[in-house]
Amino acid sequence: VIPENHMVTDGLKLWSTLHKFVEGMVKNIMKDNETLKNDAEIQAWFKELTGELGALNDPGQGHNLGRGIPGNGRMESLEDLTKFLTTLLWIVTGEHASVNNGAYEIYGFVPYSVFTIKLGANATKIDIPEKEIANAMLSRADACEAASFVRLLTLPTRDVVGSYDGPFFAAAKRGHDDSSRKQQVELIDKFREDLEELS
Repeated sequence: VIPENHMVTDGLKLWSTLHKFVEGMVKNIMKDNETLKNDAEIQAWFKELTGELGALNDPGQGHNLGRGIPGNGRMESLEDLTKFLTTLLWIVTGEHASVNNGAYEIYGFVPYSVFTIKLGANATKIDIPEKEIANAMLSRADACEAASFVRLLTLPTRDVVGSYDGPFFAAAKRGHDDSSRKQQVELIDKFREDLEELS
């Protein structure tokens, strides 16, 4: 860990908060490793994600997120499931915010987005005429689309993490008793408190 790096420190606190919540919910819903191994829906989901044509295993798209998922397409331990789900939550919360929240200030003014200029690298270090640079810029329509895309990435979400109620989880699994539902509500309330404390 980089000392006195607030982004890292806050990120680790968020990870810990997410992990504690996910761990509690996984244990509440799954009970033990055997329950997980016999859960056809979760096993089918993991097989789909990590299979040959799975979304997490597509090097043609520039990623191979299936690499590192234990069990060759089978999720066999609550610990591994907790880590995987925590990672998913982290990606769509902390990582997304750290990468995208400041993007509009940088890329909202399209000429600052040098990756949009249609001009090769200047290897000769000669002056490039202004007209050539102007012609290399995006068209007005493309510039509007680029700025809109960046703006979309930086809009605050309406459904923030923690904005669900107990039945959201309890309804997903039939046969859960009232004490299980009560524990889910308690976990959600504690999660919200922990998130509030972070902010």
